[in-house]
Amino acid sequence: MSFEMFEEQKLNSRGYYTIWKNRILAHLGIHRLKEALKIEEEDGNKYVKIAEDEKLSAKLSPGLEEKNKKARSMIILSVGDKALRKIMKEETASGMLKVIDKYYMTSSLARRFYLRQKLHSFRMNETNSVMENVDEFQRLIDELRNANVEMSDEDQAIFLLISLPEQFDEVRDMFTYDRTSLTLEEVIDAALSKEMELGGSYRGYKNKFRERSRTRIEVEKFDGRGDYILWKTRILAHFEILDLMEALKIDEDGNKSVESKSLCVALSVDLEEKKRKARSMIIQSVQNQDLRKKIMKEDSAVGMIQLLDKLYITTSSTSRTYLRYKLFSFRMNESLSVEENIDEFERLVDDLSNAEVSISDEDQAIRLLVSLPKRFDNLKDVITYGGRTSLTLDEVICAVLSKELDFGSVYKESKSSA
Repeated sequence: MSFEMFEEQKLNSRGYYTIWKNRILAHLGIHRLKEALKIEEEDGNKYVKIAEDEKLSAKLSPGLEEKNKKARSMIILSVGDKALRKIMKEETASGMLKVIDKYYMTSSLARRFYLRQKLHSFRMNETNSVMENVDEFQRLIDELRNANVEMSDEDQAIFLLISLPEQFDEVRDMFTYDRTSLTLEEVIDAALSKEMELGGSYRGYKNKFRERSRTRIEVEKFDGRGDYILWKTRILAHFEILDLMEALKIDEDGNKSVESKSLCVALSVDLEEKKRKARSMIIQSVQNQDLRKKIMKEDSAVGMIQLLDKLYITTSSTSRTYLRYKLFSFRMNESLSVEENIDEFERLVDDLSNAEVSISDEDQAIRLLVSLPKRFDNLKDVITYGGRTSLTLDEVICAVLSKELDFGSVYKESKSSA
């Protein structure tokens, strides 16, 4: 089985979610793995869902279990770090998609307000081509749709028209004063034509013919400092897709299950080849030269993984205490963007979850609120003393992002003049 996706197709932001989900479902369909999405889990037991209120609790067939493993691996290899941290504990492909749905399809009032505000403030980036800006605009429309906000084609056309740079004033005037109706496609076509007319005088024109990166998704090399758990999850997913998982069982089980001597000889050739490939993949995926020398002393892939586990995995109380301390002492770094700070906060929460430490959604919301810089004091007061009886992390995130949009360039100017 082969599975080929490209780096630009990985799920890394909310705006790509609808496209990503359609793409991953298509991949599962092509590889005849969609049946795996019928498998669900409850209280540690897997079952096949027959209908909305019916389930088959019988033990899964080996074939269906194998499809579930392959489908899980495909999903793992097609998401970014942020999404992977949220789904890696799920044992079924359908469970993974449900977790991602819940995160990316949030439709709270706070998120709708933030996305509408983001749309109203959207302006084309003049260093990018018109088509790159249109892609960004349409991702924003998709985010709104995922939050159950529908927008007419004419409204989309008007917002895109407003976002055009000053050099496109002629296009804006043509549509504003000489039309009785308007479509998004017409605005896009007119903007692209104007871009061709402006040629090199428009800064983003040079990017019009820029080839998009089509790097195949590969396991990010582990340098001894990155997130080992994510690296290990992805390398095992590659093994699953390439039918190399058996290589990790060879050293544990040997050939004990093989009764026939002649069959044992035939199988051992194939197993040795898998063992060699798995070992080579791990070596190639480790970037740190000293670490590579250490693991190369191991004769098998499973030995390498076990050595890396000893070096980089700890579930001790000391580790959990350290992660708790990092979360409770977390403060936003003002040299980073708000989005980068939120990503760092969510990474800490996910690390705790993977270390079997659960933090309630409300506690997460409060911790993030406490971490805000001084310029957000008014927002903190409104949320704290505004008579609320509950609070969610998504509400705080959306409120912070909306407030950051309000600050706009004013905060950046005051910071640079200080």
